[in-house]
Amino acid sequence: MEEIGWRVKAGNPEIDSEEKQNLTQIMAIRQQIDELDHSISRLLAQRLVVARQLTQAKNKLGWPVQDNGREAEVLKKVGASSTDAEIGQSVRIIYETIMAQSRLLQDQSQSSSTLESAVLPASALLTGKGAGKTPIYFPRVLIVGLGLIGGALASQIKRTVPQTVITGVDSPTVLSEALRQGVIDIADSDPVQALTKTQLIILSANPDQNLVLLEQIAPHLSRRQLIIDVTSTKTNICRMAERLNLRGADFIGGHPFFGNEKSGLEGSRELAVEGKTFCLVPTLKTSEISLRRLSRWLTALQFKVETTDATTHDIATAKMSHLVQLLAVTLGAEITDGLSQEELKQLLKLSGPSFAQTARLMSSPAKLWSEIVLQNSDAVSEALGSFTQRLKKLRTAVQTGDQKVIAELFERASAIPPNCP
Repeated sequence: MEEIGWRVKAGNPEIDSEEKQNLTQIMAIRQQIDELDHSISRLLAQRLVVARQLTQAKNKLGWPVQDNGREAEVLKKVGASSTDAEIGQSVRIIYETIMAQSRLLQDQSQSSSTLESAVLPASALLTGKGAGKTPIYFPRVLIVGLGLIGGALASQIKRTVPQTVITGVDSPTVLSEALRQGVIDIADSDPVQALTKTQLIILSANPDQNLVLLEQIAPHLSRRQLIIDVTSTKTNICRMAERLNLRGADFIGGHPFFGNEKSGLEGSRELAVEGKTFCLVPTLKTSEISLRRLSRWLTALQFKVETTDATTHDIATAKMSHLVQLLAVTLGAEITDGLSQEELKQLLKLSGPSFAQTARLMSSPAKLWSEIVLQNSDAVSEALGSFTQRLKKLRTAVQTGDQKVIAELFERASAIPPNCP
């Protein structure tokens, strides 16, 4: 009988010997890793004990927990610990996480409270220490995807509820920058692993990826956890949430109405999000208490909260956002068709401010918007069909000199206030 891991091949002792040698080497390396882990974990525990002692000394002097200059100095030293650039960068990321945990432990020592518990007293849910009237229903938040929207949300949470512990999941490069900026406290590459002791999970990757992520984390969720997404289409992901077994967790569709033509964490730094609308879409997996808590929390983050159903949301965004984006890029494609770069440059010299506002949308990321449009294909197709018919009438009016039809278009459009949100 063949035993897994040891394939004994009769009459071929050389292969058998080589395989045993490789396995022996693996066992030896694993033993070495175990010994290193034992030493590292003991040293880390000692480091945290010393960090707690440091807090007591800082308290006597009235110093803050975080010292950006000191942390930058430490990161520079540990980053130079290896001649291998990739290993040095990995060590730096690990130390950024260690220092985030150290700050958390020092904060806990200062306040004589812990953020570890997912269940807080009723009074603490409304007015956390040092938080004024900011609800802290979600002391630990996981953001999967630190792009334009995820990065902006992380920054806003840190500005308004700074005691929130934010875990970010993204690529190593993005995580390193997010830690450097201070918008997250903990970096992780595995969304499933990062679920531990997290009350709120925000899926803020691209639309298609958010569907994959929801299905991936569903078997690992638990009661008292809440999942929201930031996809600008709601029907697909809300239906998936209702179909999946979320193991008692709640799901609420979300759509923050802010953004620009840029993408990535760097672009999020320029976003002004205060006062913007955050739309919530309840599902069959939404409890009344979760909806109420999330609404209050988002209001405390200085968003205007609106609640609607998935169908109404998708029809509205098809007309108010997705169609506008498609018209902008279609106009851009029409203008640039057949022109050289020099000819286009000369043409743009004759453009006005209205074109400049539209041109901003023309540089939006194609992959992101392709996913958005295709996830909302029914509503977008309907909006395009209606708009096409109106364009045909406009063309006829221009050809025949019918000022009345043109004037009616302007009159209808003027019902929309110029400074609408």
